[in-house]
Amino acid sequence: DFIDKRTPYLKAAYQARGWYPTLEPPVSDTASGEGSLGQVVTFTAVDGAEIYVTTDGTDPAESGTLSASATVTALPCTIKARAKLNDEWSPMQEVELVAPKLTGDGLIITIAGNYTSTQELAPTGDVCRVILEDAEVPGGLILKPGVAYTFEPAAGTENAIGPIVGGDTSTFVLNGEGTLSMTGADTLLTVNDLIVSNGTFAIKSTGVSVKKTPIVKVMGNLFQTGGKIDIDVSVDSAVQVYGIMLASKKMEAEFSGGELVAKVGGQNKSAAIVTDKGSSDIVFKKECKITAELSGVDSRLAFSAGEIKFAKTLVGPVVVTMPQDLTGVSEAHVFKAEKTIEINGGTFDINVPAPGSEIFAASRPDEAADEDPGIIVIKGGTFELVADDDCFNATDFIDVRDGLFYAVSLSDDVFDSNGGMDISGGTILAYTAGAGHEAFDVEPEATPMTYPSTNEHVLAISGGTIFATGGMNSAWPTTITTVEGVNIFSFANADVSAYSGKYLTLNSSPKVTAKLPAFPASTGSVLATCPGFDGANVSVGDTAPTSGSQNFHDLYIHGSSGFIIIVQ
Repeated sequence: DFIDKRTPYLKAAYQARGWYPTLEPPVSDTASGEGSLGQVVTFTAVDGAEIYVTTDGTDPAESGTLSASATVTALPCTIKARAKLNDEWSPMQEVELVAPKLTGDGLIITIAGNYTSTQELAPTGDVCRVILEDAEVPGGLILKPGVAYTFEPAAGTENAIGPIVGGDTSTFVLNGEGTLSMTGADTLLTVNDLIVSNGTFAIKSTGVSVKKTPIVKVMGNLFQTGGKIDIDVSVDSAVQVYGIMLASKKMEAEFSGGELVAKVGGQNKSAAIVTDKGSSDIVFKKECKITAELSGVDSRLAFSAGEIKFAKTLVGPVVVTMPQDLTGVSEAHVFKAEKTIEINGGTFDINVPAPGSEIFAASRPDEAADEDPGIIVIKGGTFELVADDDCFNATDFIDVRDGLFYAVSLSDDVFDSNGGMDISGGTILAYTAGAGHEAFDVEPEATPMTYPSTNEHVLAISGGTIFATGGMNSAWPTTITTVEGVNIFSFANADVSAYSGKYLTLNSSPKVTAKLPAFPASTGSVLATCPGFDGANVSVGDTAPTSGSQNFHDLYIHGSSGFIIIVQ
């Protein structure tokens, strides 16, 4: 009571001596405490006095704006105000506002606007819906362990969230109409399970301090059933940068809908999707669209320590390109698995012309061991592929059972198996012009392969339609076997001047015609076969078949009413 009663007397005494302003400070309509973005704080002063305000914590007498109100554009926020009358400034009036603590009843939490500090999501239940409405939280979020969070960005909104921590035992679901984006260095999100069913999840790395660091680390499974995942690891890093990494064994990254977009660069094996432990697979199925651009050195769209599988229902298309300027770009591996790549369907349009770049590569994790062989199995799909190096490379075996292929290697082999290769079906155009290379390379390596032992280092053809060419001095498969009824037209390292850029027709029933590529040298290799072909009755011409027919990369099948397109 003494202090309260004494204050007015001391104030009057100081004012009488000129030690304290006589002009009263502005009065605020808002008390310090919790605020909200867009909130307007209004001040009033004595008649005739002007009011100056700031929202950045500076003194209004030095940098204030002449206004009787201030709008909250960020939280926390310190609003300061002074009144001015006849060159006299009043004492300071301050209003300090902070963001309300984001808590809820375990059902709904809304984040709207700009929060400059880290926000804690602390629901009381084990499930939580997080509504995002143009949220900007550079300080990131803290998740409560064990909670299943569903983030729902509102339609038409862009929501930028900083690092999210504490979620390694939580489930993270994206199911909204807008965009949730995360940009920054090192790992920005660690969760148990990641599920994207709607909306856009955009993640971008600005660099990492330790190799093999992912933007998003998933301890359990990754499922995309819809929406869009947009991954950008094109940062020019000297070490591996990963987009999304599965960090535990026997887990799965499954893409069964929506769209996957990726930009991958860097200087050392960066990748968009990675399974970093054995027995963890990457599976693409249903209507999953994939678009990617690879740059840098040894960039990968997907790398699996287990298998990569494309289900029959995959619609695609899978489109992979490189920048027009290939400076500094080399040795890409679009899909690389340490066990098996199995393709059951889909549409693949992939062009990776940078030096040393391959498209599908399957290798054993331990070259000296026979278990977990590197195998590529193709049971269907449409392939339009261009690679500088191999289009398909397996340490142990390649098995083609069906599919429609236009595959070109600019300087190496189209199909390269260090073990054996079986072709039992499909329609294959496989062309290479690389000197010393071929469409089918099944030559033995120093380490013997054992899968399958009966076809080691053998190209076995039991069906399908094939037109294949090799470069001069190529090591055309030493052993080519066929079953009864399958006959091939084949020669190696011979004069190809009569075939270069010409239309080769296999006079079977029906006849099949394909335009062979121009050979860069006078010497090369050719292999061709189709159902019903006798192995010898061929013709070569300068013009394409007529009848106004459609074709697949200058491949025609003669039907009863002209030529028909090959449909897979």
